[in-house]
Amino acid sequence: IVNIAKSQIGYHEGNNADEYHGTNTSGGNNYTEYGRWAGNKNGAWCGFFVSWCAHQARIPDDIVISSNTNASRGNGQKMHDWYSNLGVYMDLNSSTISTISVGDIVLINNGTIYGHIGLVETVDYASGIVHTIEGNWSNAVVRKTRTYGNSNGNITGFAHPNYVSDDNL
Repeated sequence: IVNIAKSQIGYHEGNNADEYHGTNTSGGNNYTEYGRWAGNKNGAWCGFFVSWCAHQARIPDDIVISSNTNASRGNGQKMHDWYSNLGVYMDLNSSTISTISVGDIVLINNGTIYGHIGLVETVDYASGIVHTIEGNWSNAVVRKTRTYGNSNGNITGFAHPNYVSDDNL
């Protein structure tokens, strides 16, 4: 899943349905291949991006939220609830930083406590820094450096999916 996410870095949303190709660097209307794949051609797409990457990695829908569930439709609260019900969600803090790992799904405060979603690429446990790959940040797929906490821009929690094998990472 992480390698697929890496392959998408630089993809940029388009202004209309003719711009799913991801190369319009000034697009800003949420038209993406990820949303089109999920059946929502121009909606908020950070959750669609994660679901699309999982689908491309052939990760089953009961491990990473499928695009067919309302929980993946760009709604971090629904993702939080879905992963909590599976027993794989944790708030990120000084006690849990040592358990976050590559391929985990992070929920990020973007003004709303569970307002944005990304994938963990790497973790620096000593400093508490988490490097992520995120869709729909500045209208593109980007790498970000995050820390934890409830402040805007910080990771509030994460899901540690029960991947079938390391091949899914």
